[in-house]
Amino acid sequence: MGRLREKLVDEWGIDMADVPTALVAHEVAGLGTAISFGVFCYKVRPTAQLVAVSSMVLSEQRRLRLECWQHRIHQRMNDVMDRTLRVQSLFKPLPERYRPSSQRLAVALIESGLLRKALIPVLVPPK
Repeated sequence: MGRLREKLVDEWGIDMADVPTALVAHEVAGLGTAISFGVFCYKVRPTAQLVAVSSMVLSEQRRLRLECWQHRIHQRMNDVMDRTLRVQSLFKPLPERYRPSSQRLAVALIESGLLRKALIPVLVPPK
């Protein structure tokens, strides 16, 4: 722990009292990113948009590859459905029209995870 403390204080100018604040800020940024990507994917539905655009723009081979990705996402959706049913109970107090669909919620969860993994090189340095 002594070498870490020396490195933080001497090289980076970080006081040990700042470390808990930095950890909290790091976790809040990560949670904010996860929630914002989840909401984005629930509203926009990126894979459905890509498949719709692919039929107009991409070649047949690339369109089939994209549809294969969408099929894989729907296969994984069954695993996630169990988890989303637990989350679904949080929305019971809401009126029926404001409750999210379990299937759409599961797809959004998978899509947001894929997007966050794909964007790690962009998202991690600012954190």
